[in-house]
Amino acid sequence: MSNEACAVMVIDAQNGLVSTVRDGEIVLTRIANVLRKARQRKVPILFIQHDSDEGNLKIGTPGWGLHPCLIRTQDETVIHKRASDAFYATELEDILRAMGIQRLFVCGFKTEMCVDTTSRRATTLGFDVTLITDAHSTTDNDVLSAQQITDHHNHTLDDFGNDAHWIVTASSDDELF
Repeated sequence: MSNEACAVMVIDAQNGLVSTVRDGEIVLTRIANVLRKARQRKVPILFIQHDSDEGNLKIGTPGWGLHPCLIRTQDETVIHKRASDAFYATELEDILRAMGIQRLFVCGFKTEMCVDTTSRRATTLGFDVTLITDAHSTTDNDVLSAQQITDHHNHTLDDFGNDAHWIVTASSDDELF
C-alpha cells in the first residue's frame, strides 16, 4: 500500500484529556513520534477534536484545544465531533474517500470510548485500521485500571474486523509507513 493510501488519525489529543489519562505525556511523545514519521513520508494526518458544551472539553476553553506538542500544520485536517464515533455526523468519511485513504493508523484518547468506537466503525465503512498500541490511553474506572483497559483493547481489537477489513496492532516504534 502506498503512503498516499494511508493516513494517521489522532483522536482527541486535547489538553483536557491529556492531563487526566494514564501516562498522558508519555503517550503524547509517542504520538508526536508517529507524526514525525508520517510527515517525513508525506502521510496525511487528521486530528479529531471533541466539541462539548460543558466540562473539560468545552469549546473555546484551554482544555478543548489540541495539545501544543503535536504541532499541527496548516495542511493537516481537523474534524470536529460530538460523539465517540468520529464518523458520526461529521465529514470524516467523505474526506478520507476524497483523499483515497484505505488504511488508518489510529492513536489518541480515550481507549475504550473514541479510539475503540472509531476504529471499529472504520472497518464497517471499508477502511483497514492499524491501532498503535502504545499511543492511546485512558483513565481508571470503577472496574478496571487504565492499563487493564488499554491492554484489553490492544488484545481484543487485534485481528478484529469483517470479511474484508481488519484492525491490526503495531507499536509506535515499528516501521509503520
